[in-house]
Amino acid sequence: MNFSGVFAALATPFAQDGSVSLPDLKHNLHRYNQTDLAGYVAVGSTGESVLLTRAEMDAILITVKESASEEKKLLAGTGAESTAETIERTKRAADLGYDAVLVKTPHYYKPAYKPEVLIAHYRRVADESPIPIMLYSIPQFTGIALAAPEVAALAEHPNIFGI
Repeated sequence: MNFSGVFAALATPFAQDGSVSLPDLKHNLHRYNQTDLAGYVAVGSTGESVLLTRAEMDAILITVKESASEEKKLLAGTGAESTAETIERTKRAADLGYDAVLVKTPHYYKPAYKPEVLIAHYRRVADESPIPIMLYSIPQFTGIALAAPEVAALAEHPNIFGI
C-alpha cells in the first residue's frame, strides 16, 4: 500500500461543554476533502487521544471514516499502555475500514521499557494487526524514544511500514 503524500493530523474539536463536537469534525473533514491531502490521521497526539474516553475515540473513528473522501487513506492512533489494549484498538480500526494505524510507545513504566521490551511490544502488535502499523516515537510526550537499533530490528517486520 502506498502511504506517500501529506497526511493531516486531525484535531479533535470540542463543544463549549467539553464534549467532542462531531458536527465540527465533519465540517473540518468536508473542507479537508477539497484538498490534495493523501489522507488523515485520527486520534493521534493532535487529536488529543490521551484525553478521550473509549466511546469518544470510537465515535471519532466512525465519523472520520464516514466523512472522509474515499480517495483519502486513513490512519488511526491506536497506541495504549498495554499491548493487549493496543491490539484491541488496532483491530477496531481495521474493522472500521482504516488503512493503517499509528502506534505510540507505551511509557508509564519507563524503567521497564528496555529495547527488547519495546521490540516485543511492537512485534506482537504487528503480528496480530490485520492492517499495517507505523511506529510512533514521540519522546516529547512519552519520555521514550525508539532508538535506531530498535527501529532497524522492527523494520524487518513485514507489517511495519514506517516511523
